[in-house]
Amino acid sequence: IKEQQKATLDAIRAAGRDVVFSVCEWGRERPWLWAPGFNAEMWRTTYDVKDKWTSKYDNNGGIGVLRSAHQNEALGPFVGLGRWNDLDMLQIGVDGFDYGHDRKKAGFDITPDEERFQMSLWAILASPLLAANDVTAMNDQTKSILLNKQVIAVNQDPLSVLGWRIKKMDQIEVWKRPLKNGDIAVVFVNLDDKPHAIDVTWSQLNVRGPREVTDLWEHRSLGKHDKLLKFEKVPPHGVV
Repeated sequence: IKEQQKATLDAIRAAGRDVVFSVCEWGRERPWLWAPGFNAEMWRTTYDVKDKWTSKYDNNGGIGVLRSAHQNEALGPFVGLGRWNDLDMLQIGVDGFDYGHDRKKAGFDITPDEERFQMSLWAILASPLLAANDVTAMNDQTKSILLNKQVIAVNQDPLSVLGWRIKKMDQIEVWKRPLKNGDIAVVFVNLDDKPHAIDVTWSQLNVRGPREVTDLWEHRSLGKHDKLLKFEKVPPHGVV
């Protein structure tokens, strides 16, 4: 696989055109270890992601958005400008259909909260944002998620540092990604099937003093907070 991928990339580079080269062998040979060595820009790290929250499948059946995010947490050291872990395509707005088949009957079709989870974690983990849905027929809900400029800005931040999980308690997680302007992107994640309150302390975030907080999904300022930030009701499989 390595030799085939390198030969293809060498031929593309010899053509003298600017081309983004993506290595795709589903992470089986850990391409994050060798693809940067011959200047590939991105590489798939998992099997195909489907419009499903989680899945027991690892191959042709694909995996859910939750598993893809968790499998990529440890790959931060391999990310940088022009070098990206590819968590596979966004399932936002796919609406349970895939290649003409009704996948809802098979338990597919993620909820709007799960779609926001995928967009948020793909932003925190600096994954390429590739839409799998029909972009010519998006409803307002799909547009509000896929076209959120503030969340996209987190994904595209030029500091190019991969985010990581700073808190894990049962079905509750908090993820953090430092940004170039000194801000911090934080995602509160509820993996449970019922709502939960989630908080994070300034010591966990490694910051000091009052900080201005903005909710990127609600597009509103939450004012200044100090020492603790808490959300009383994060939805099931959802994020803030």
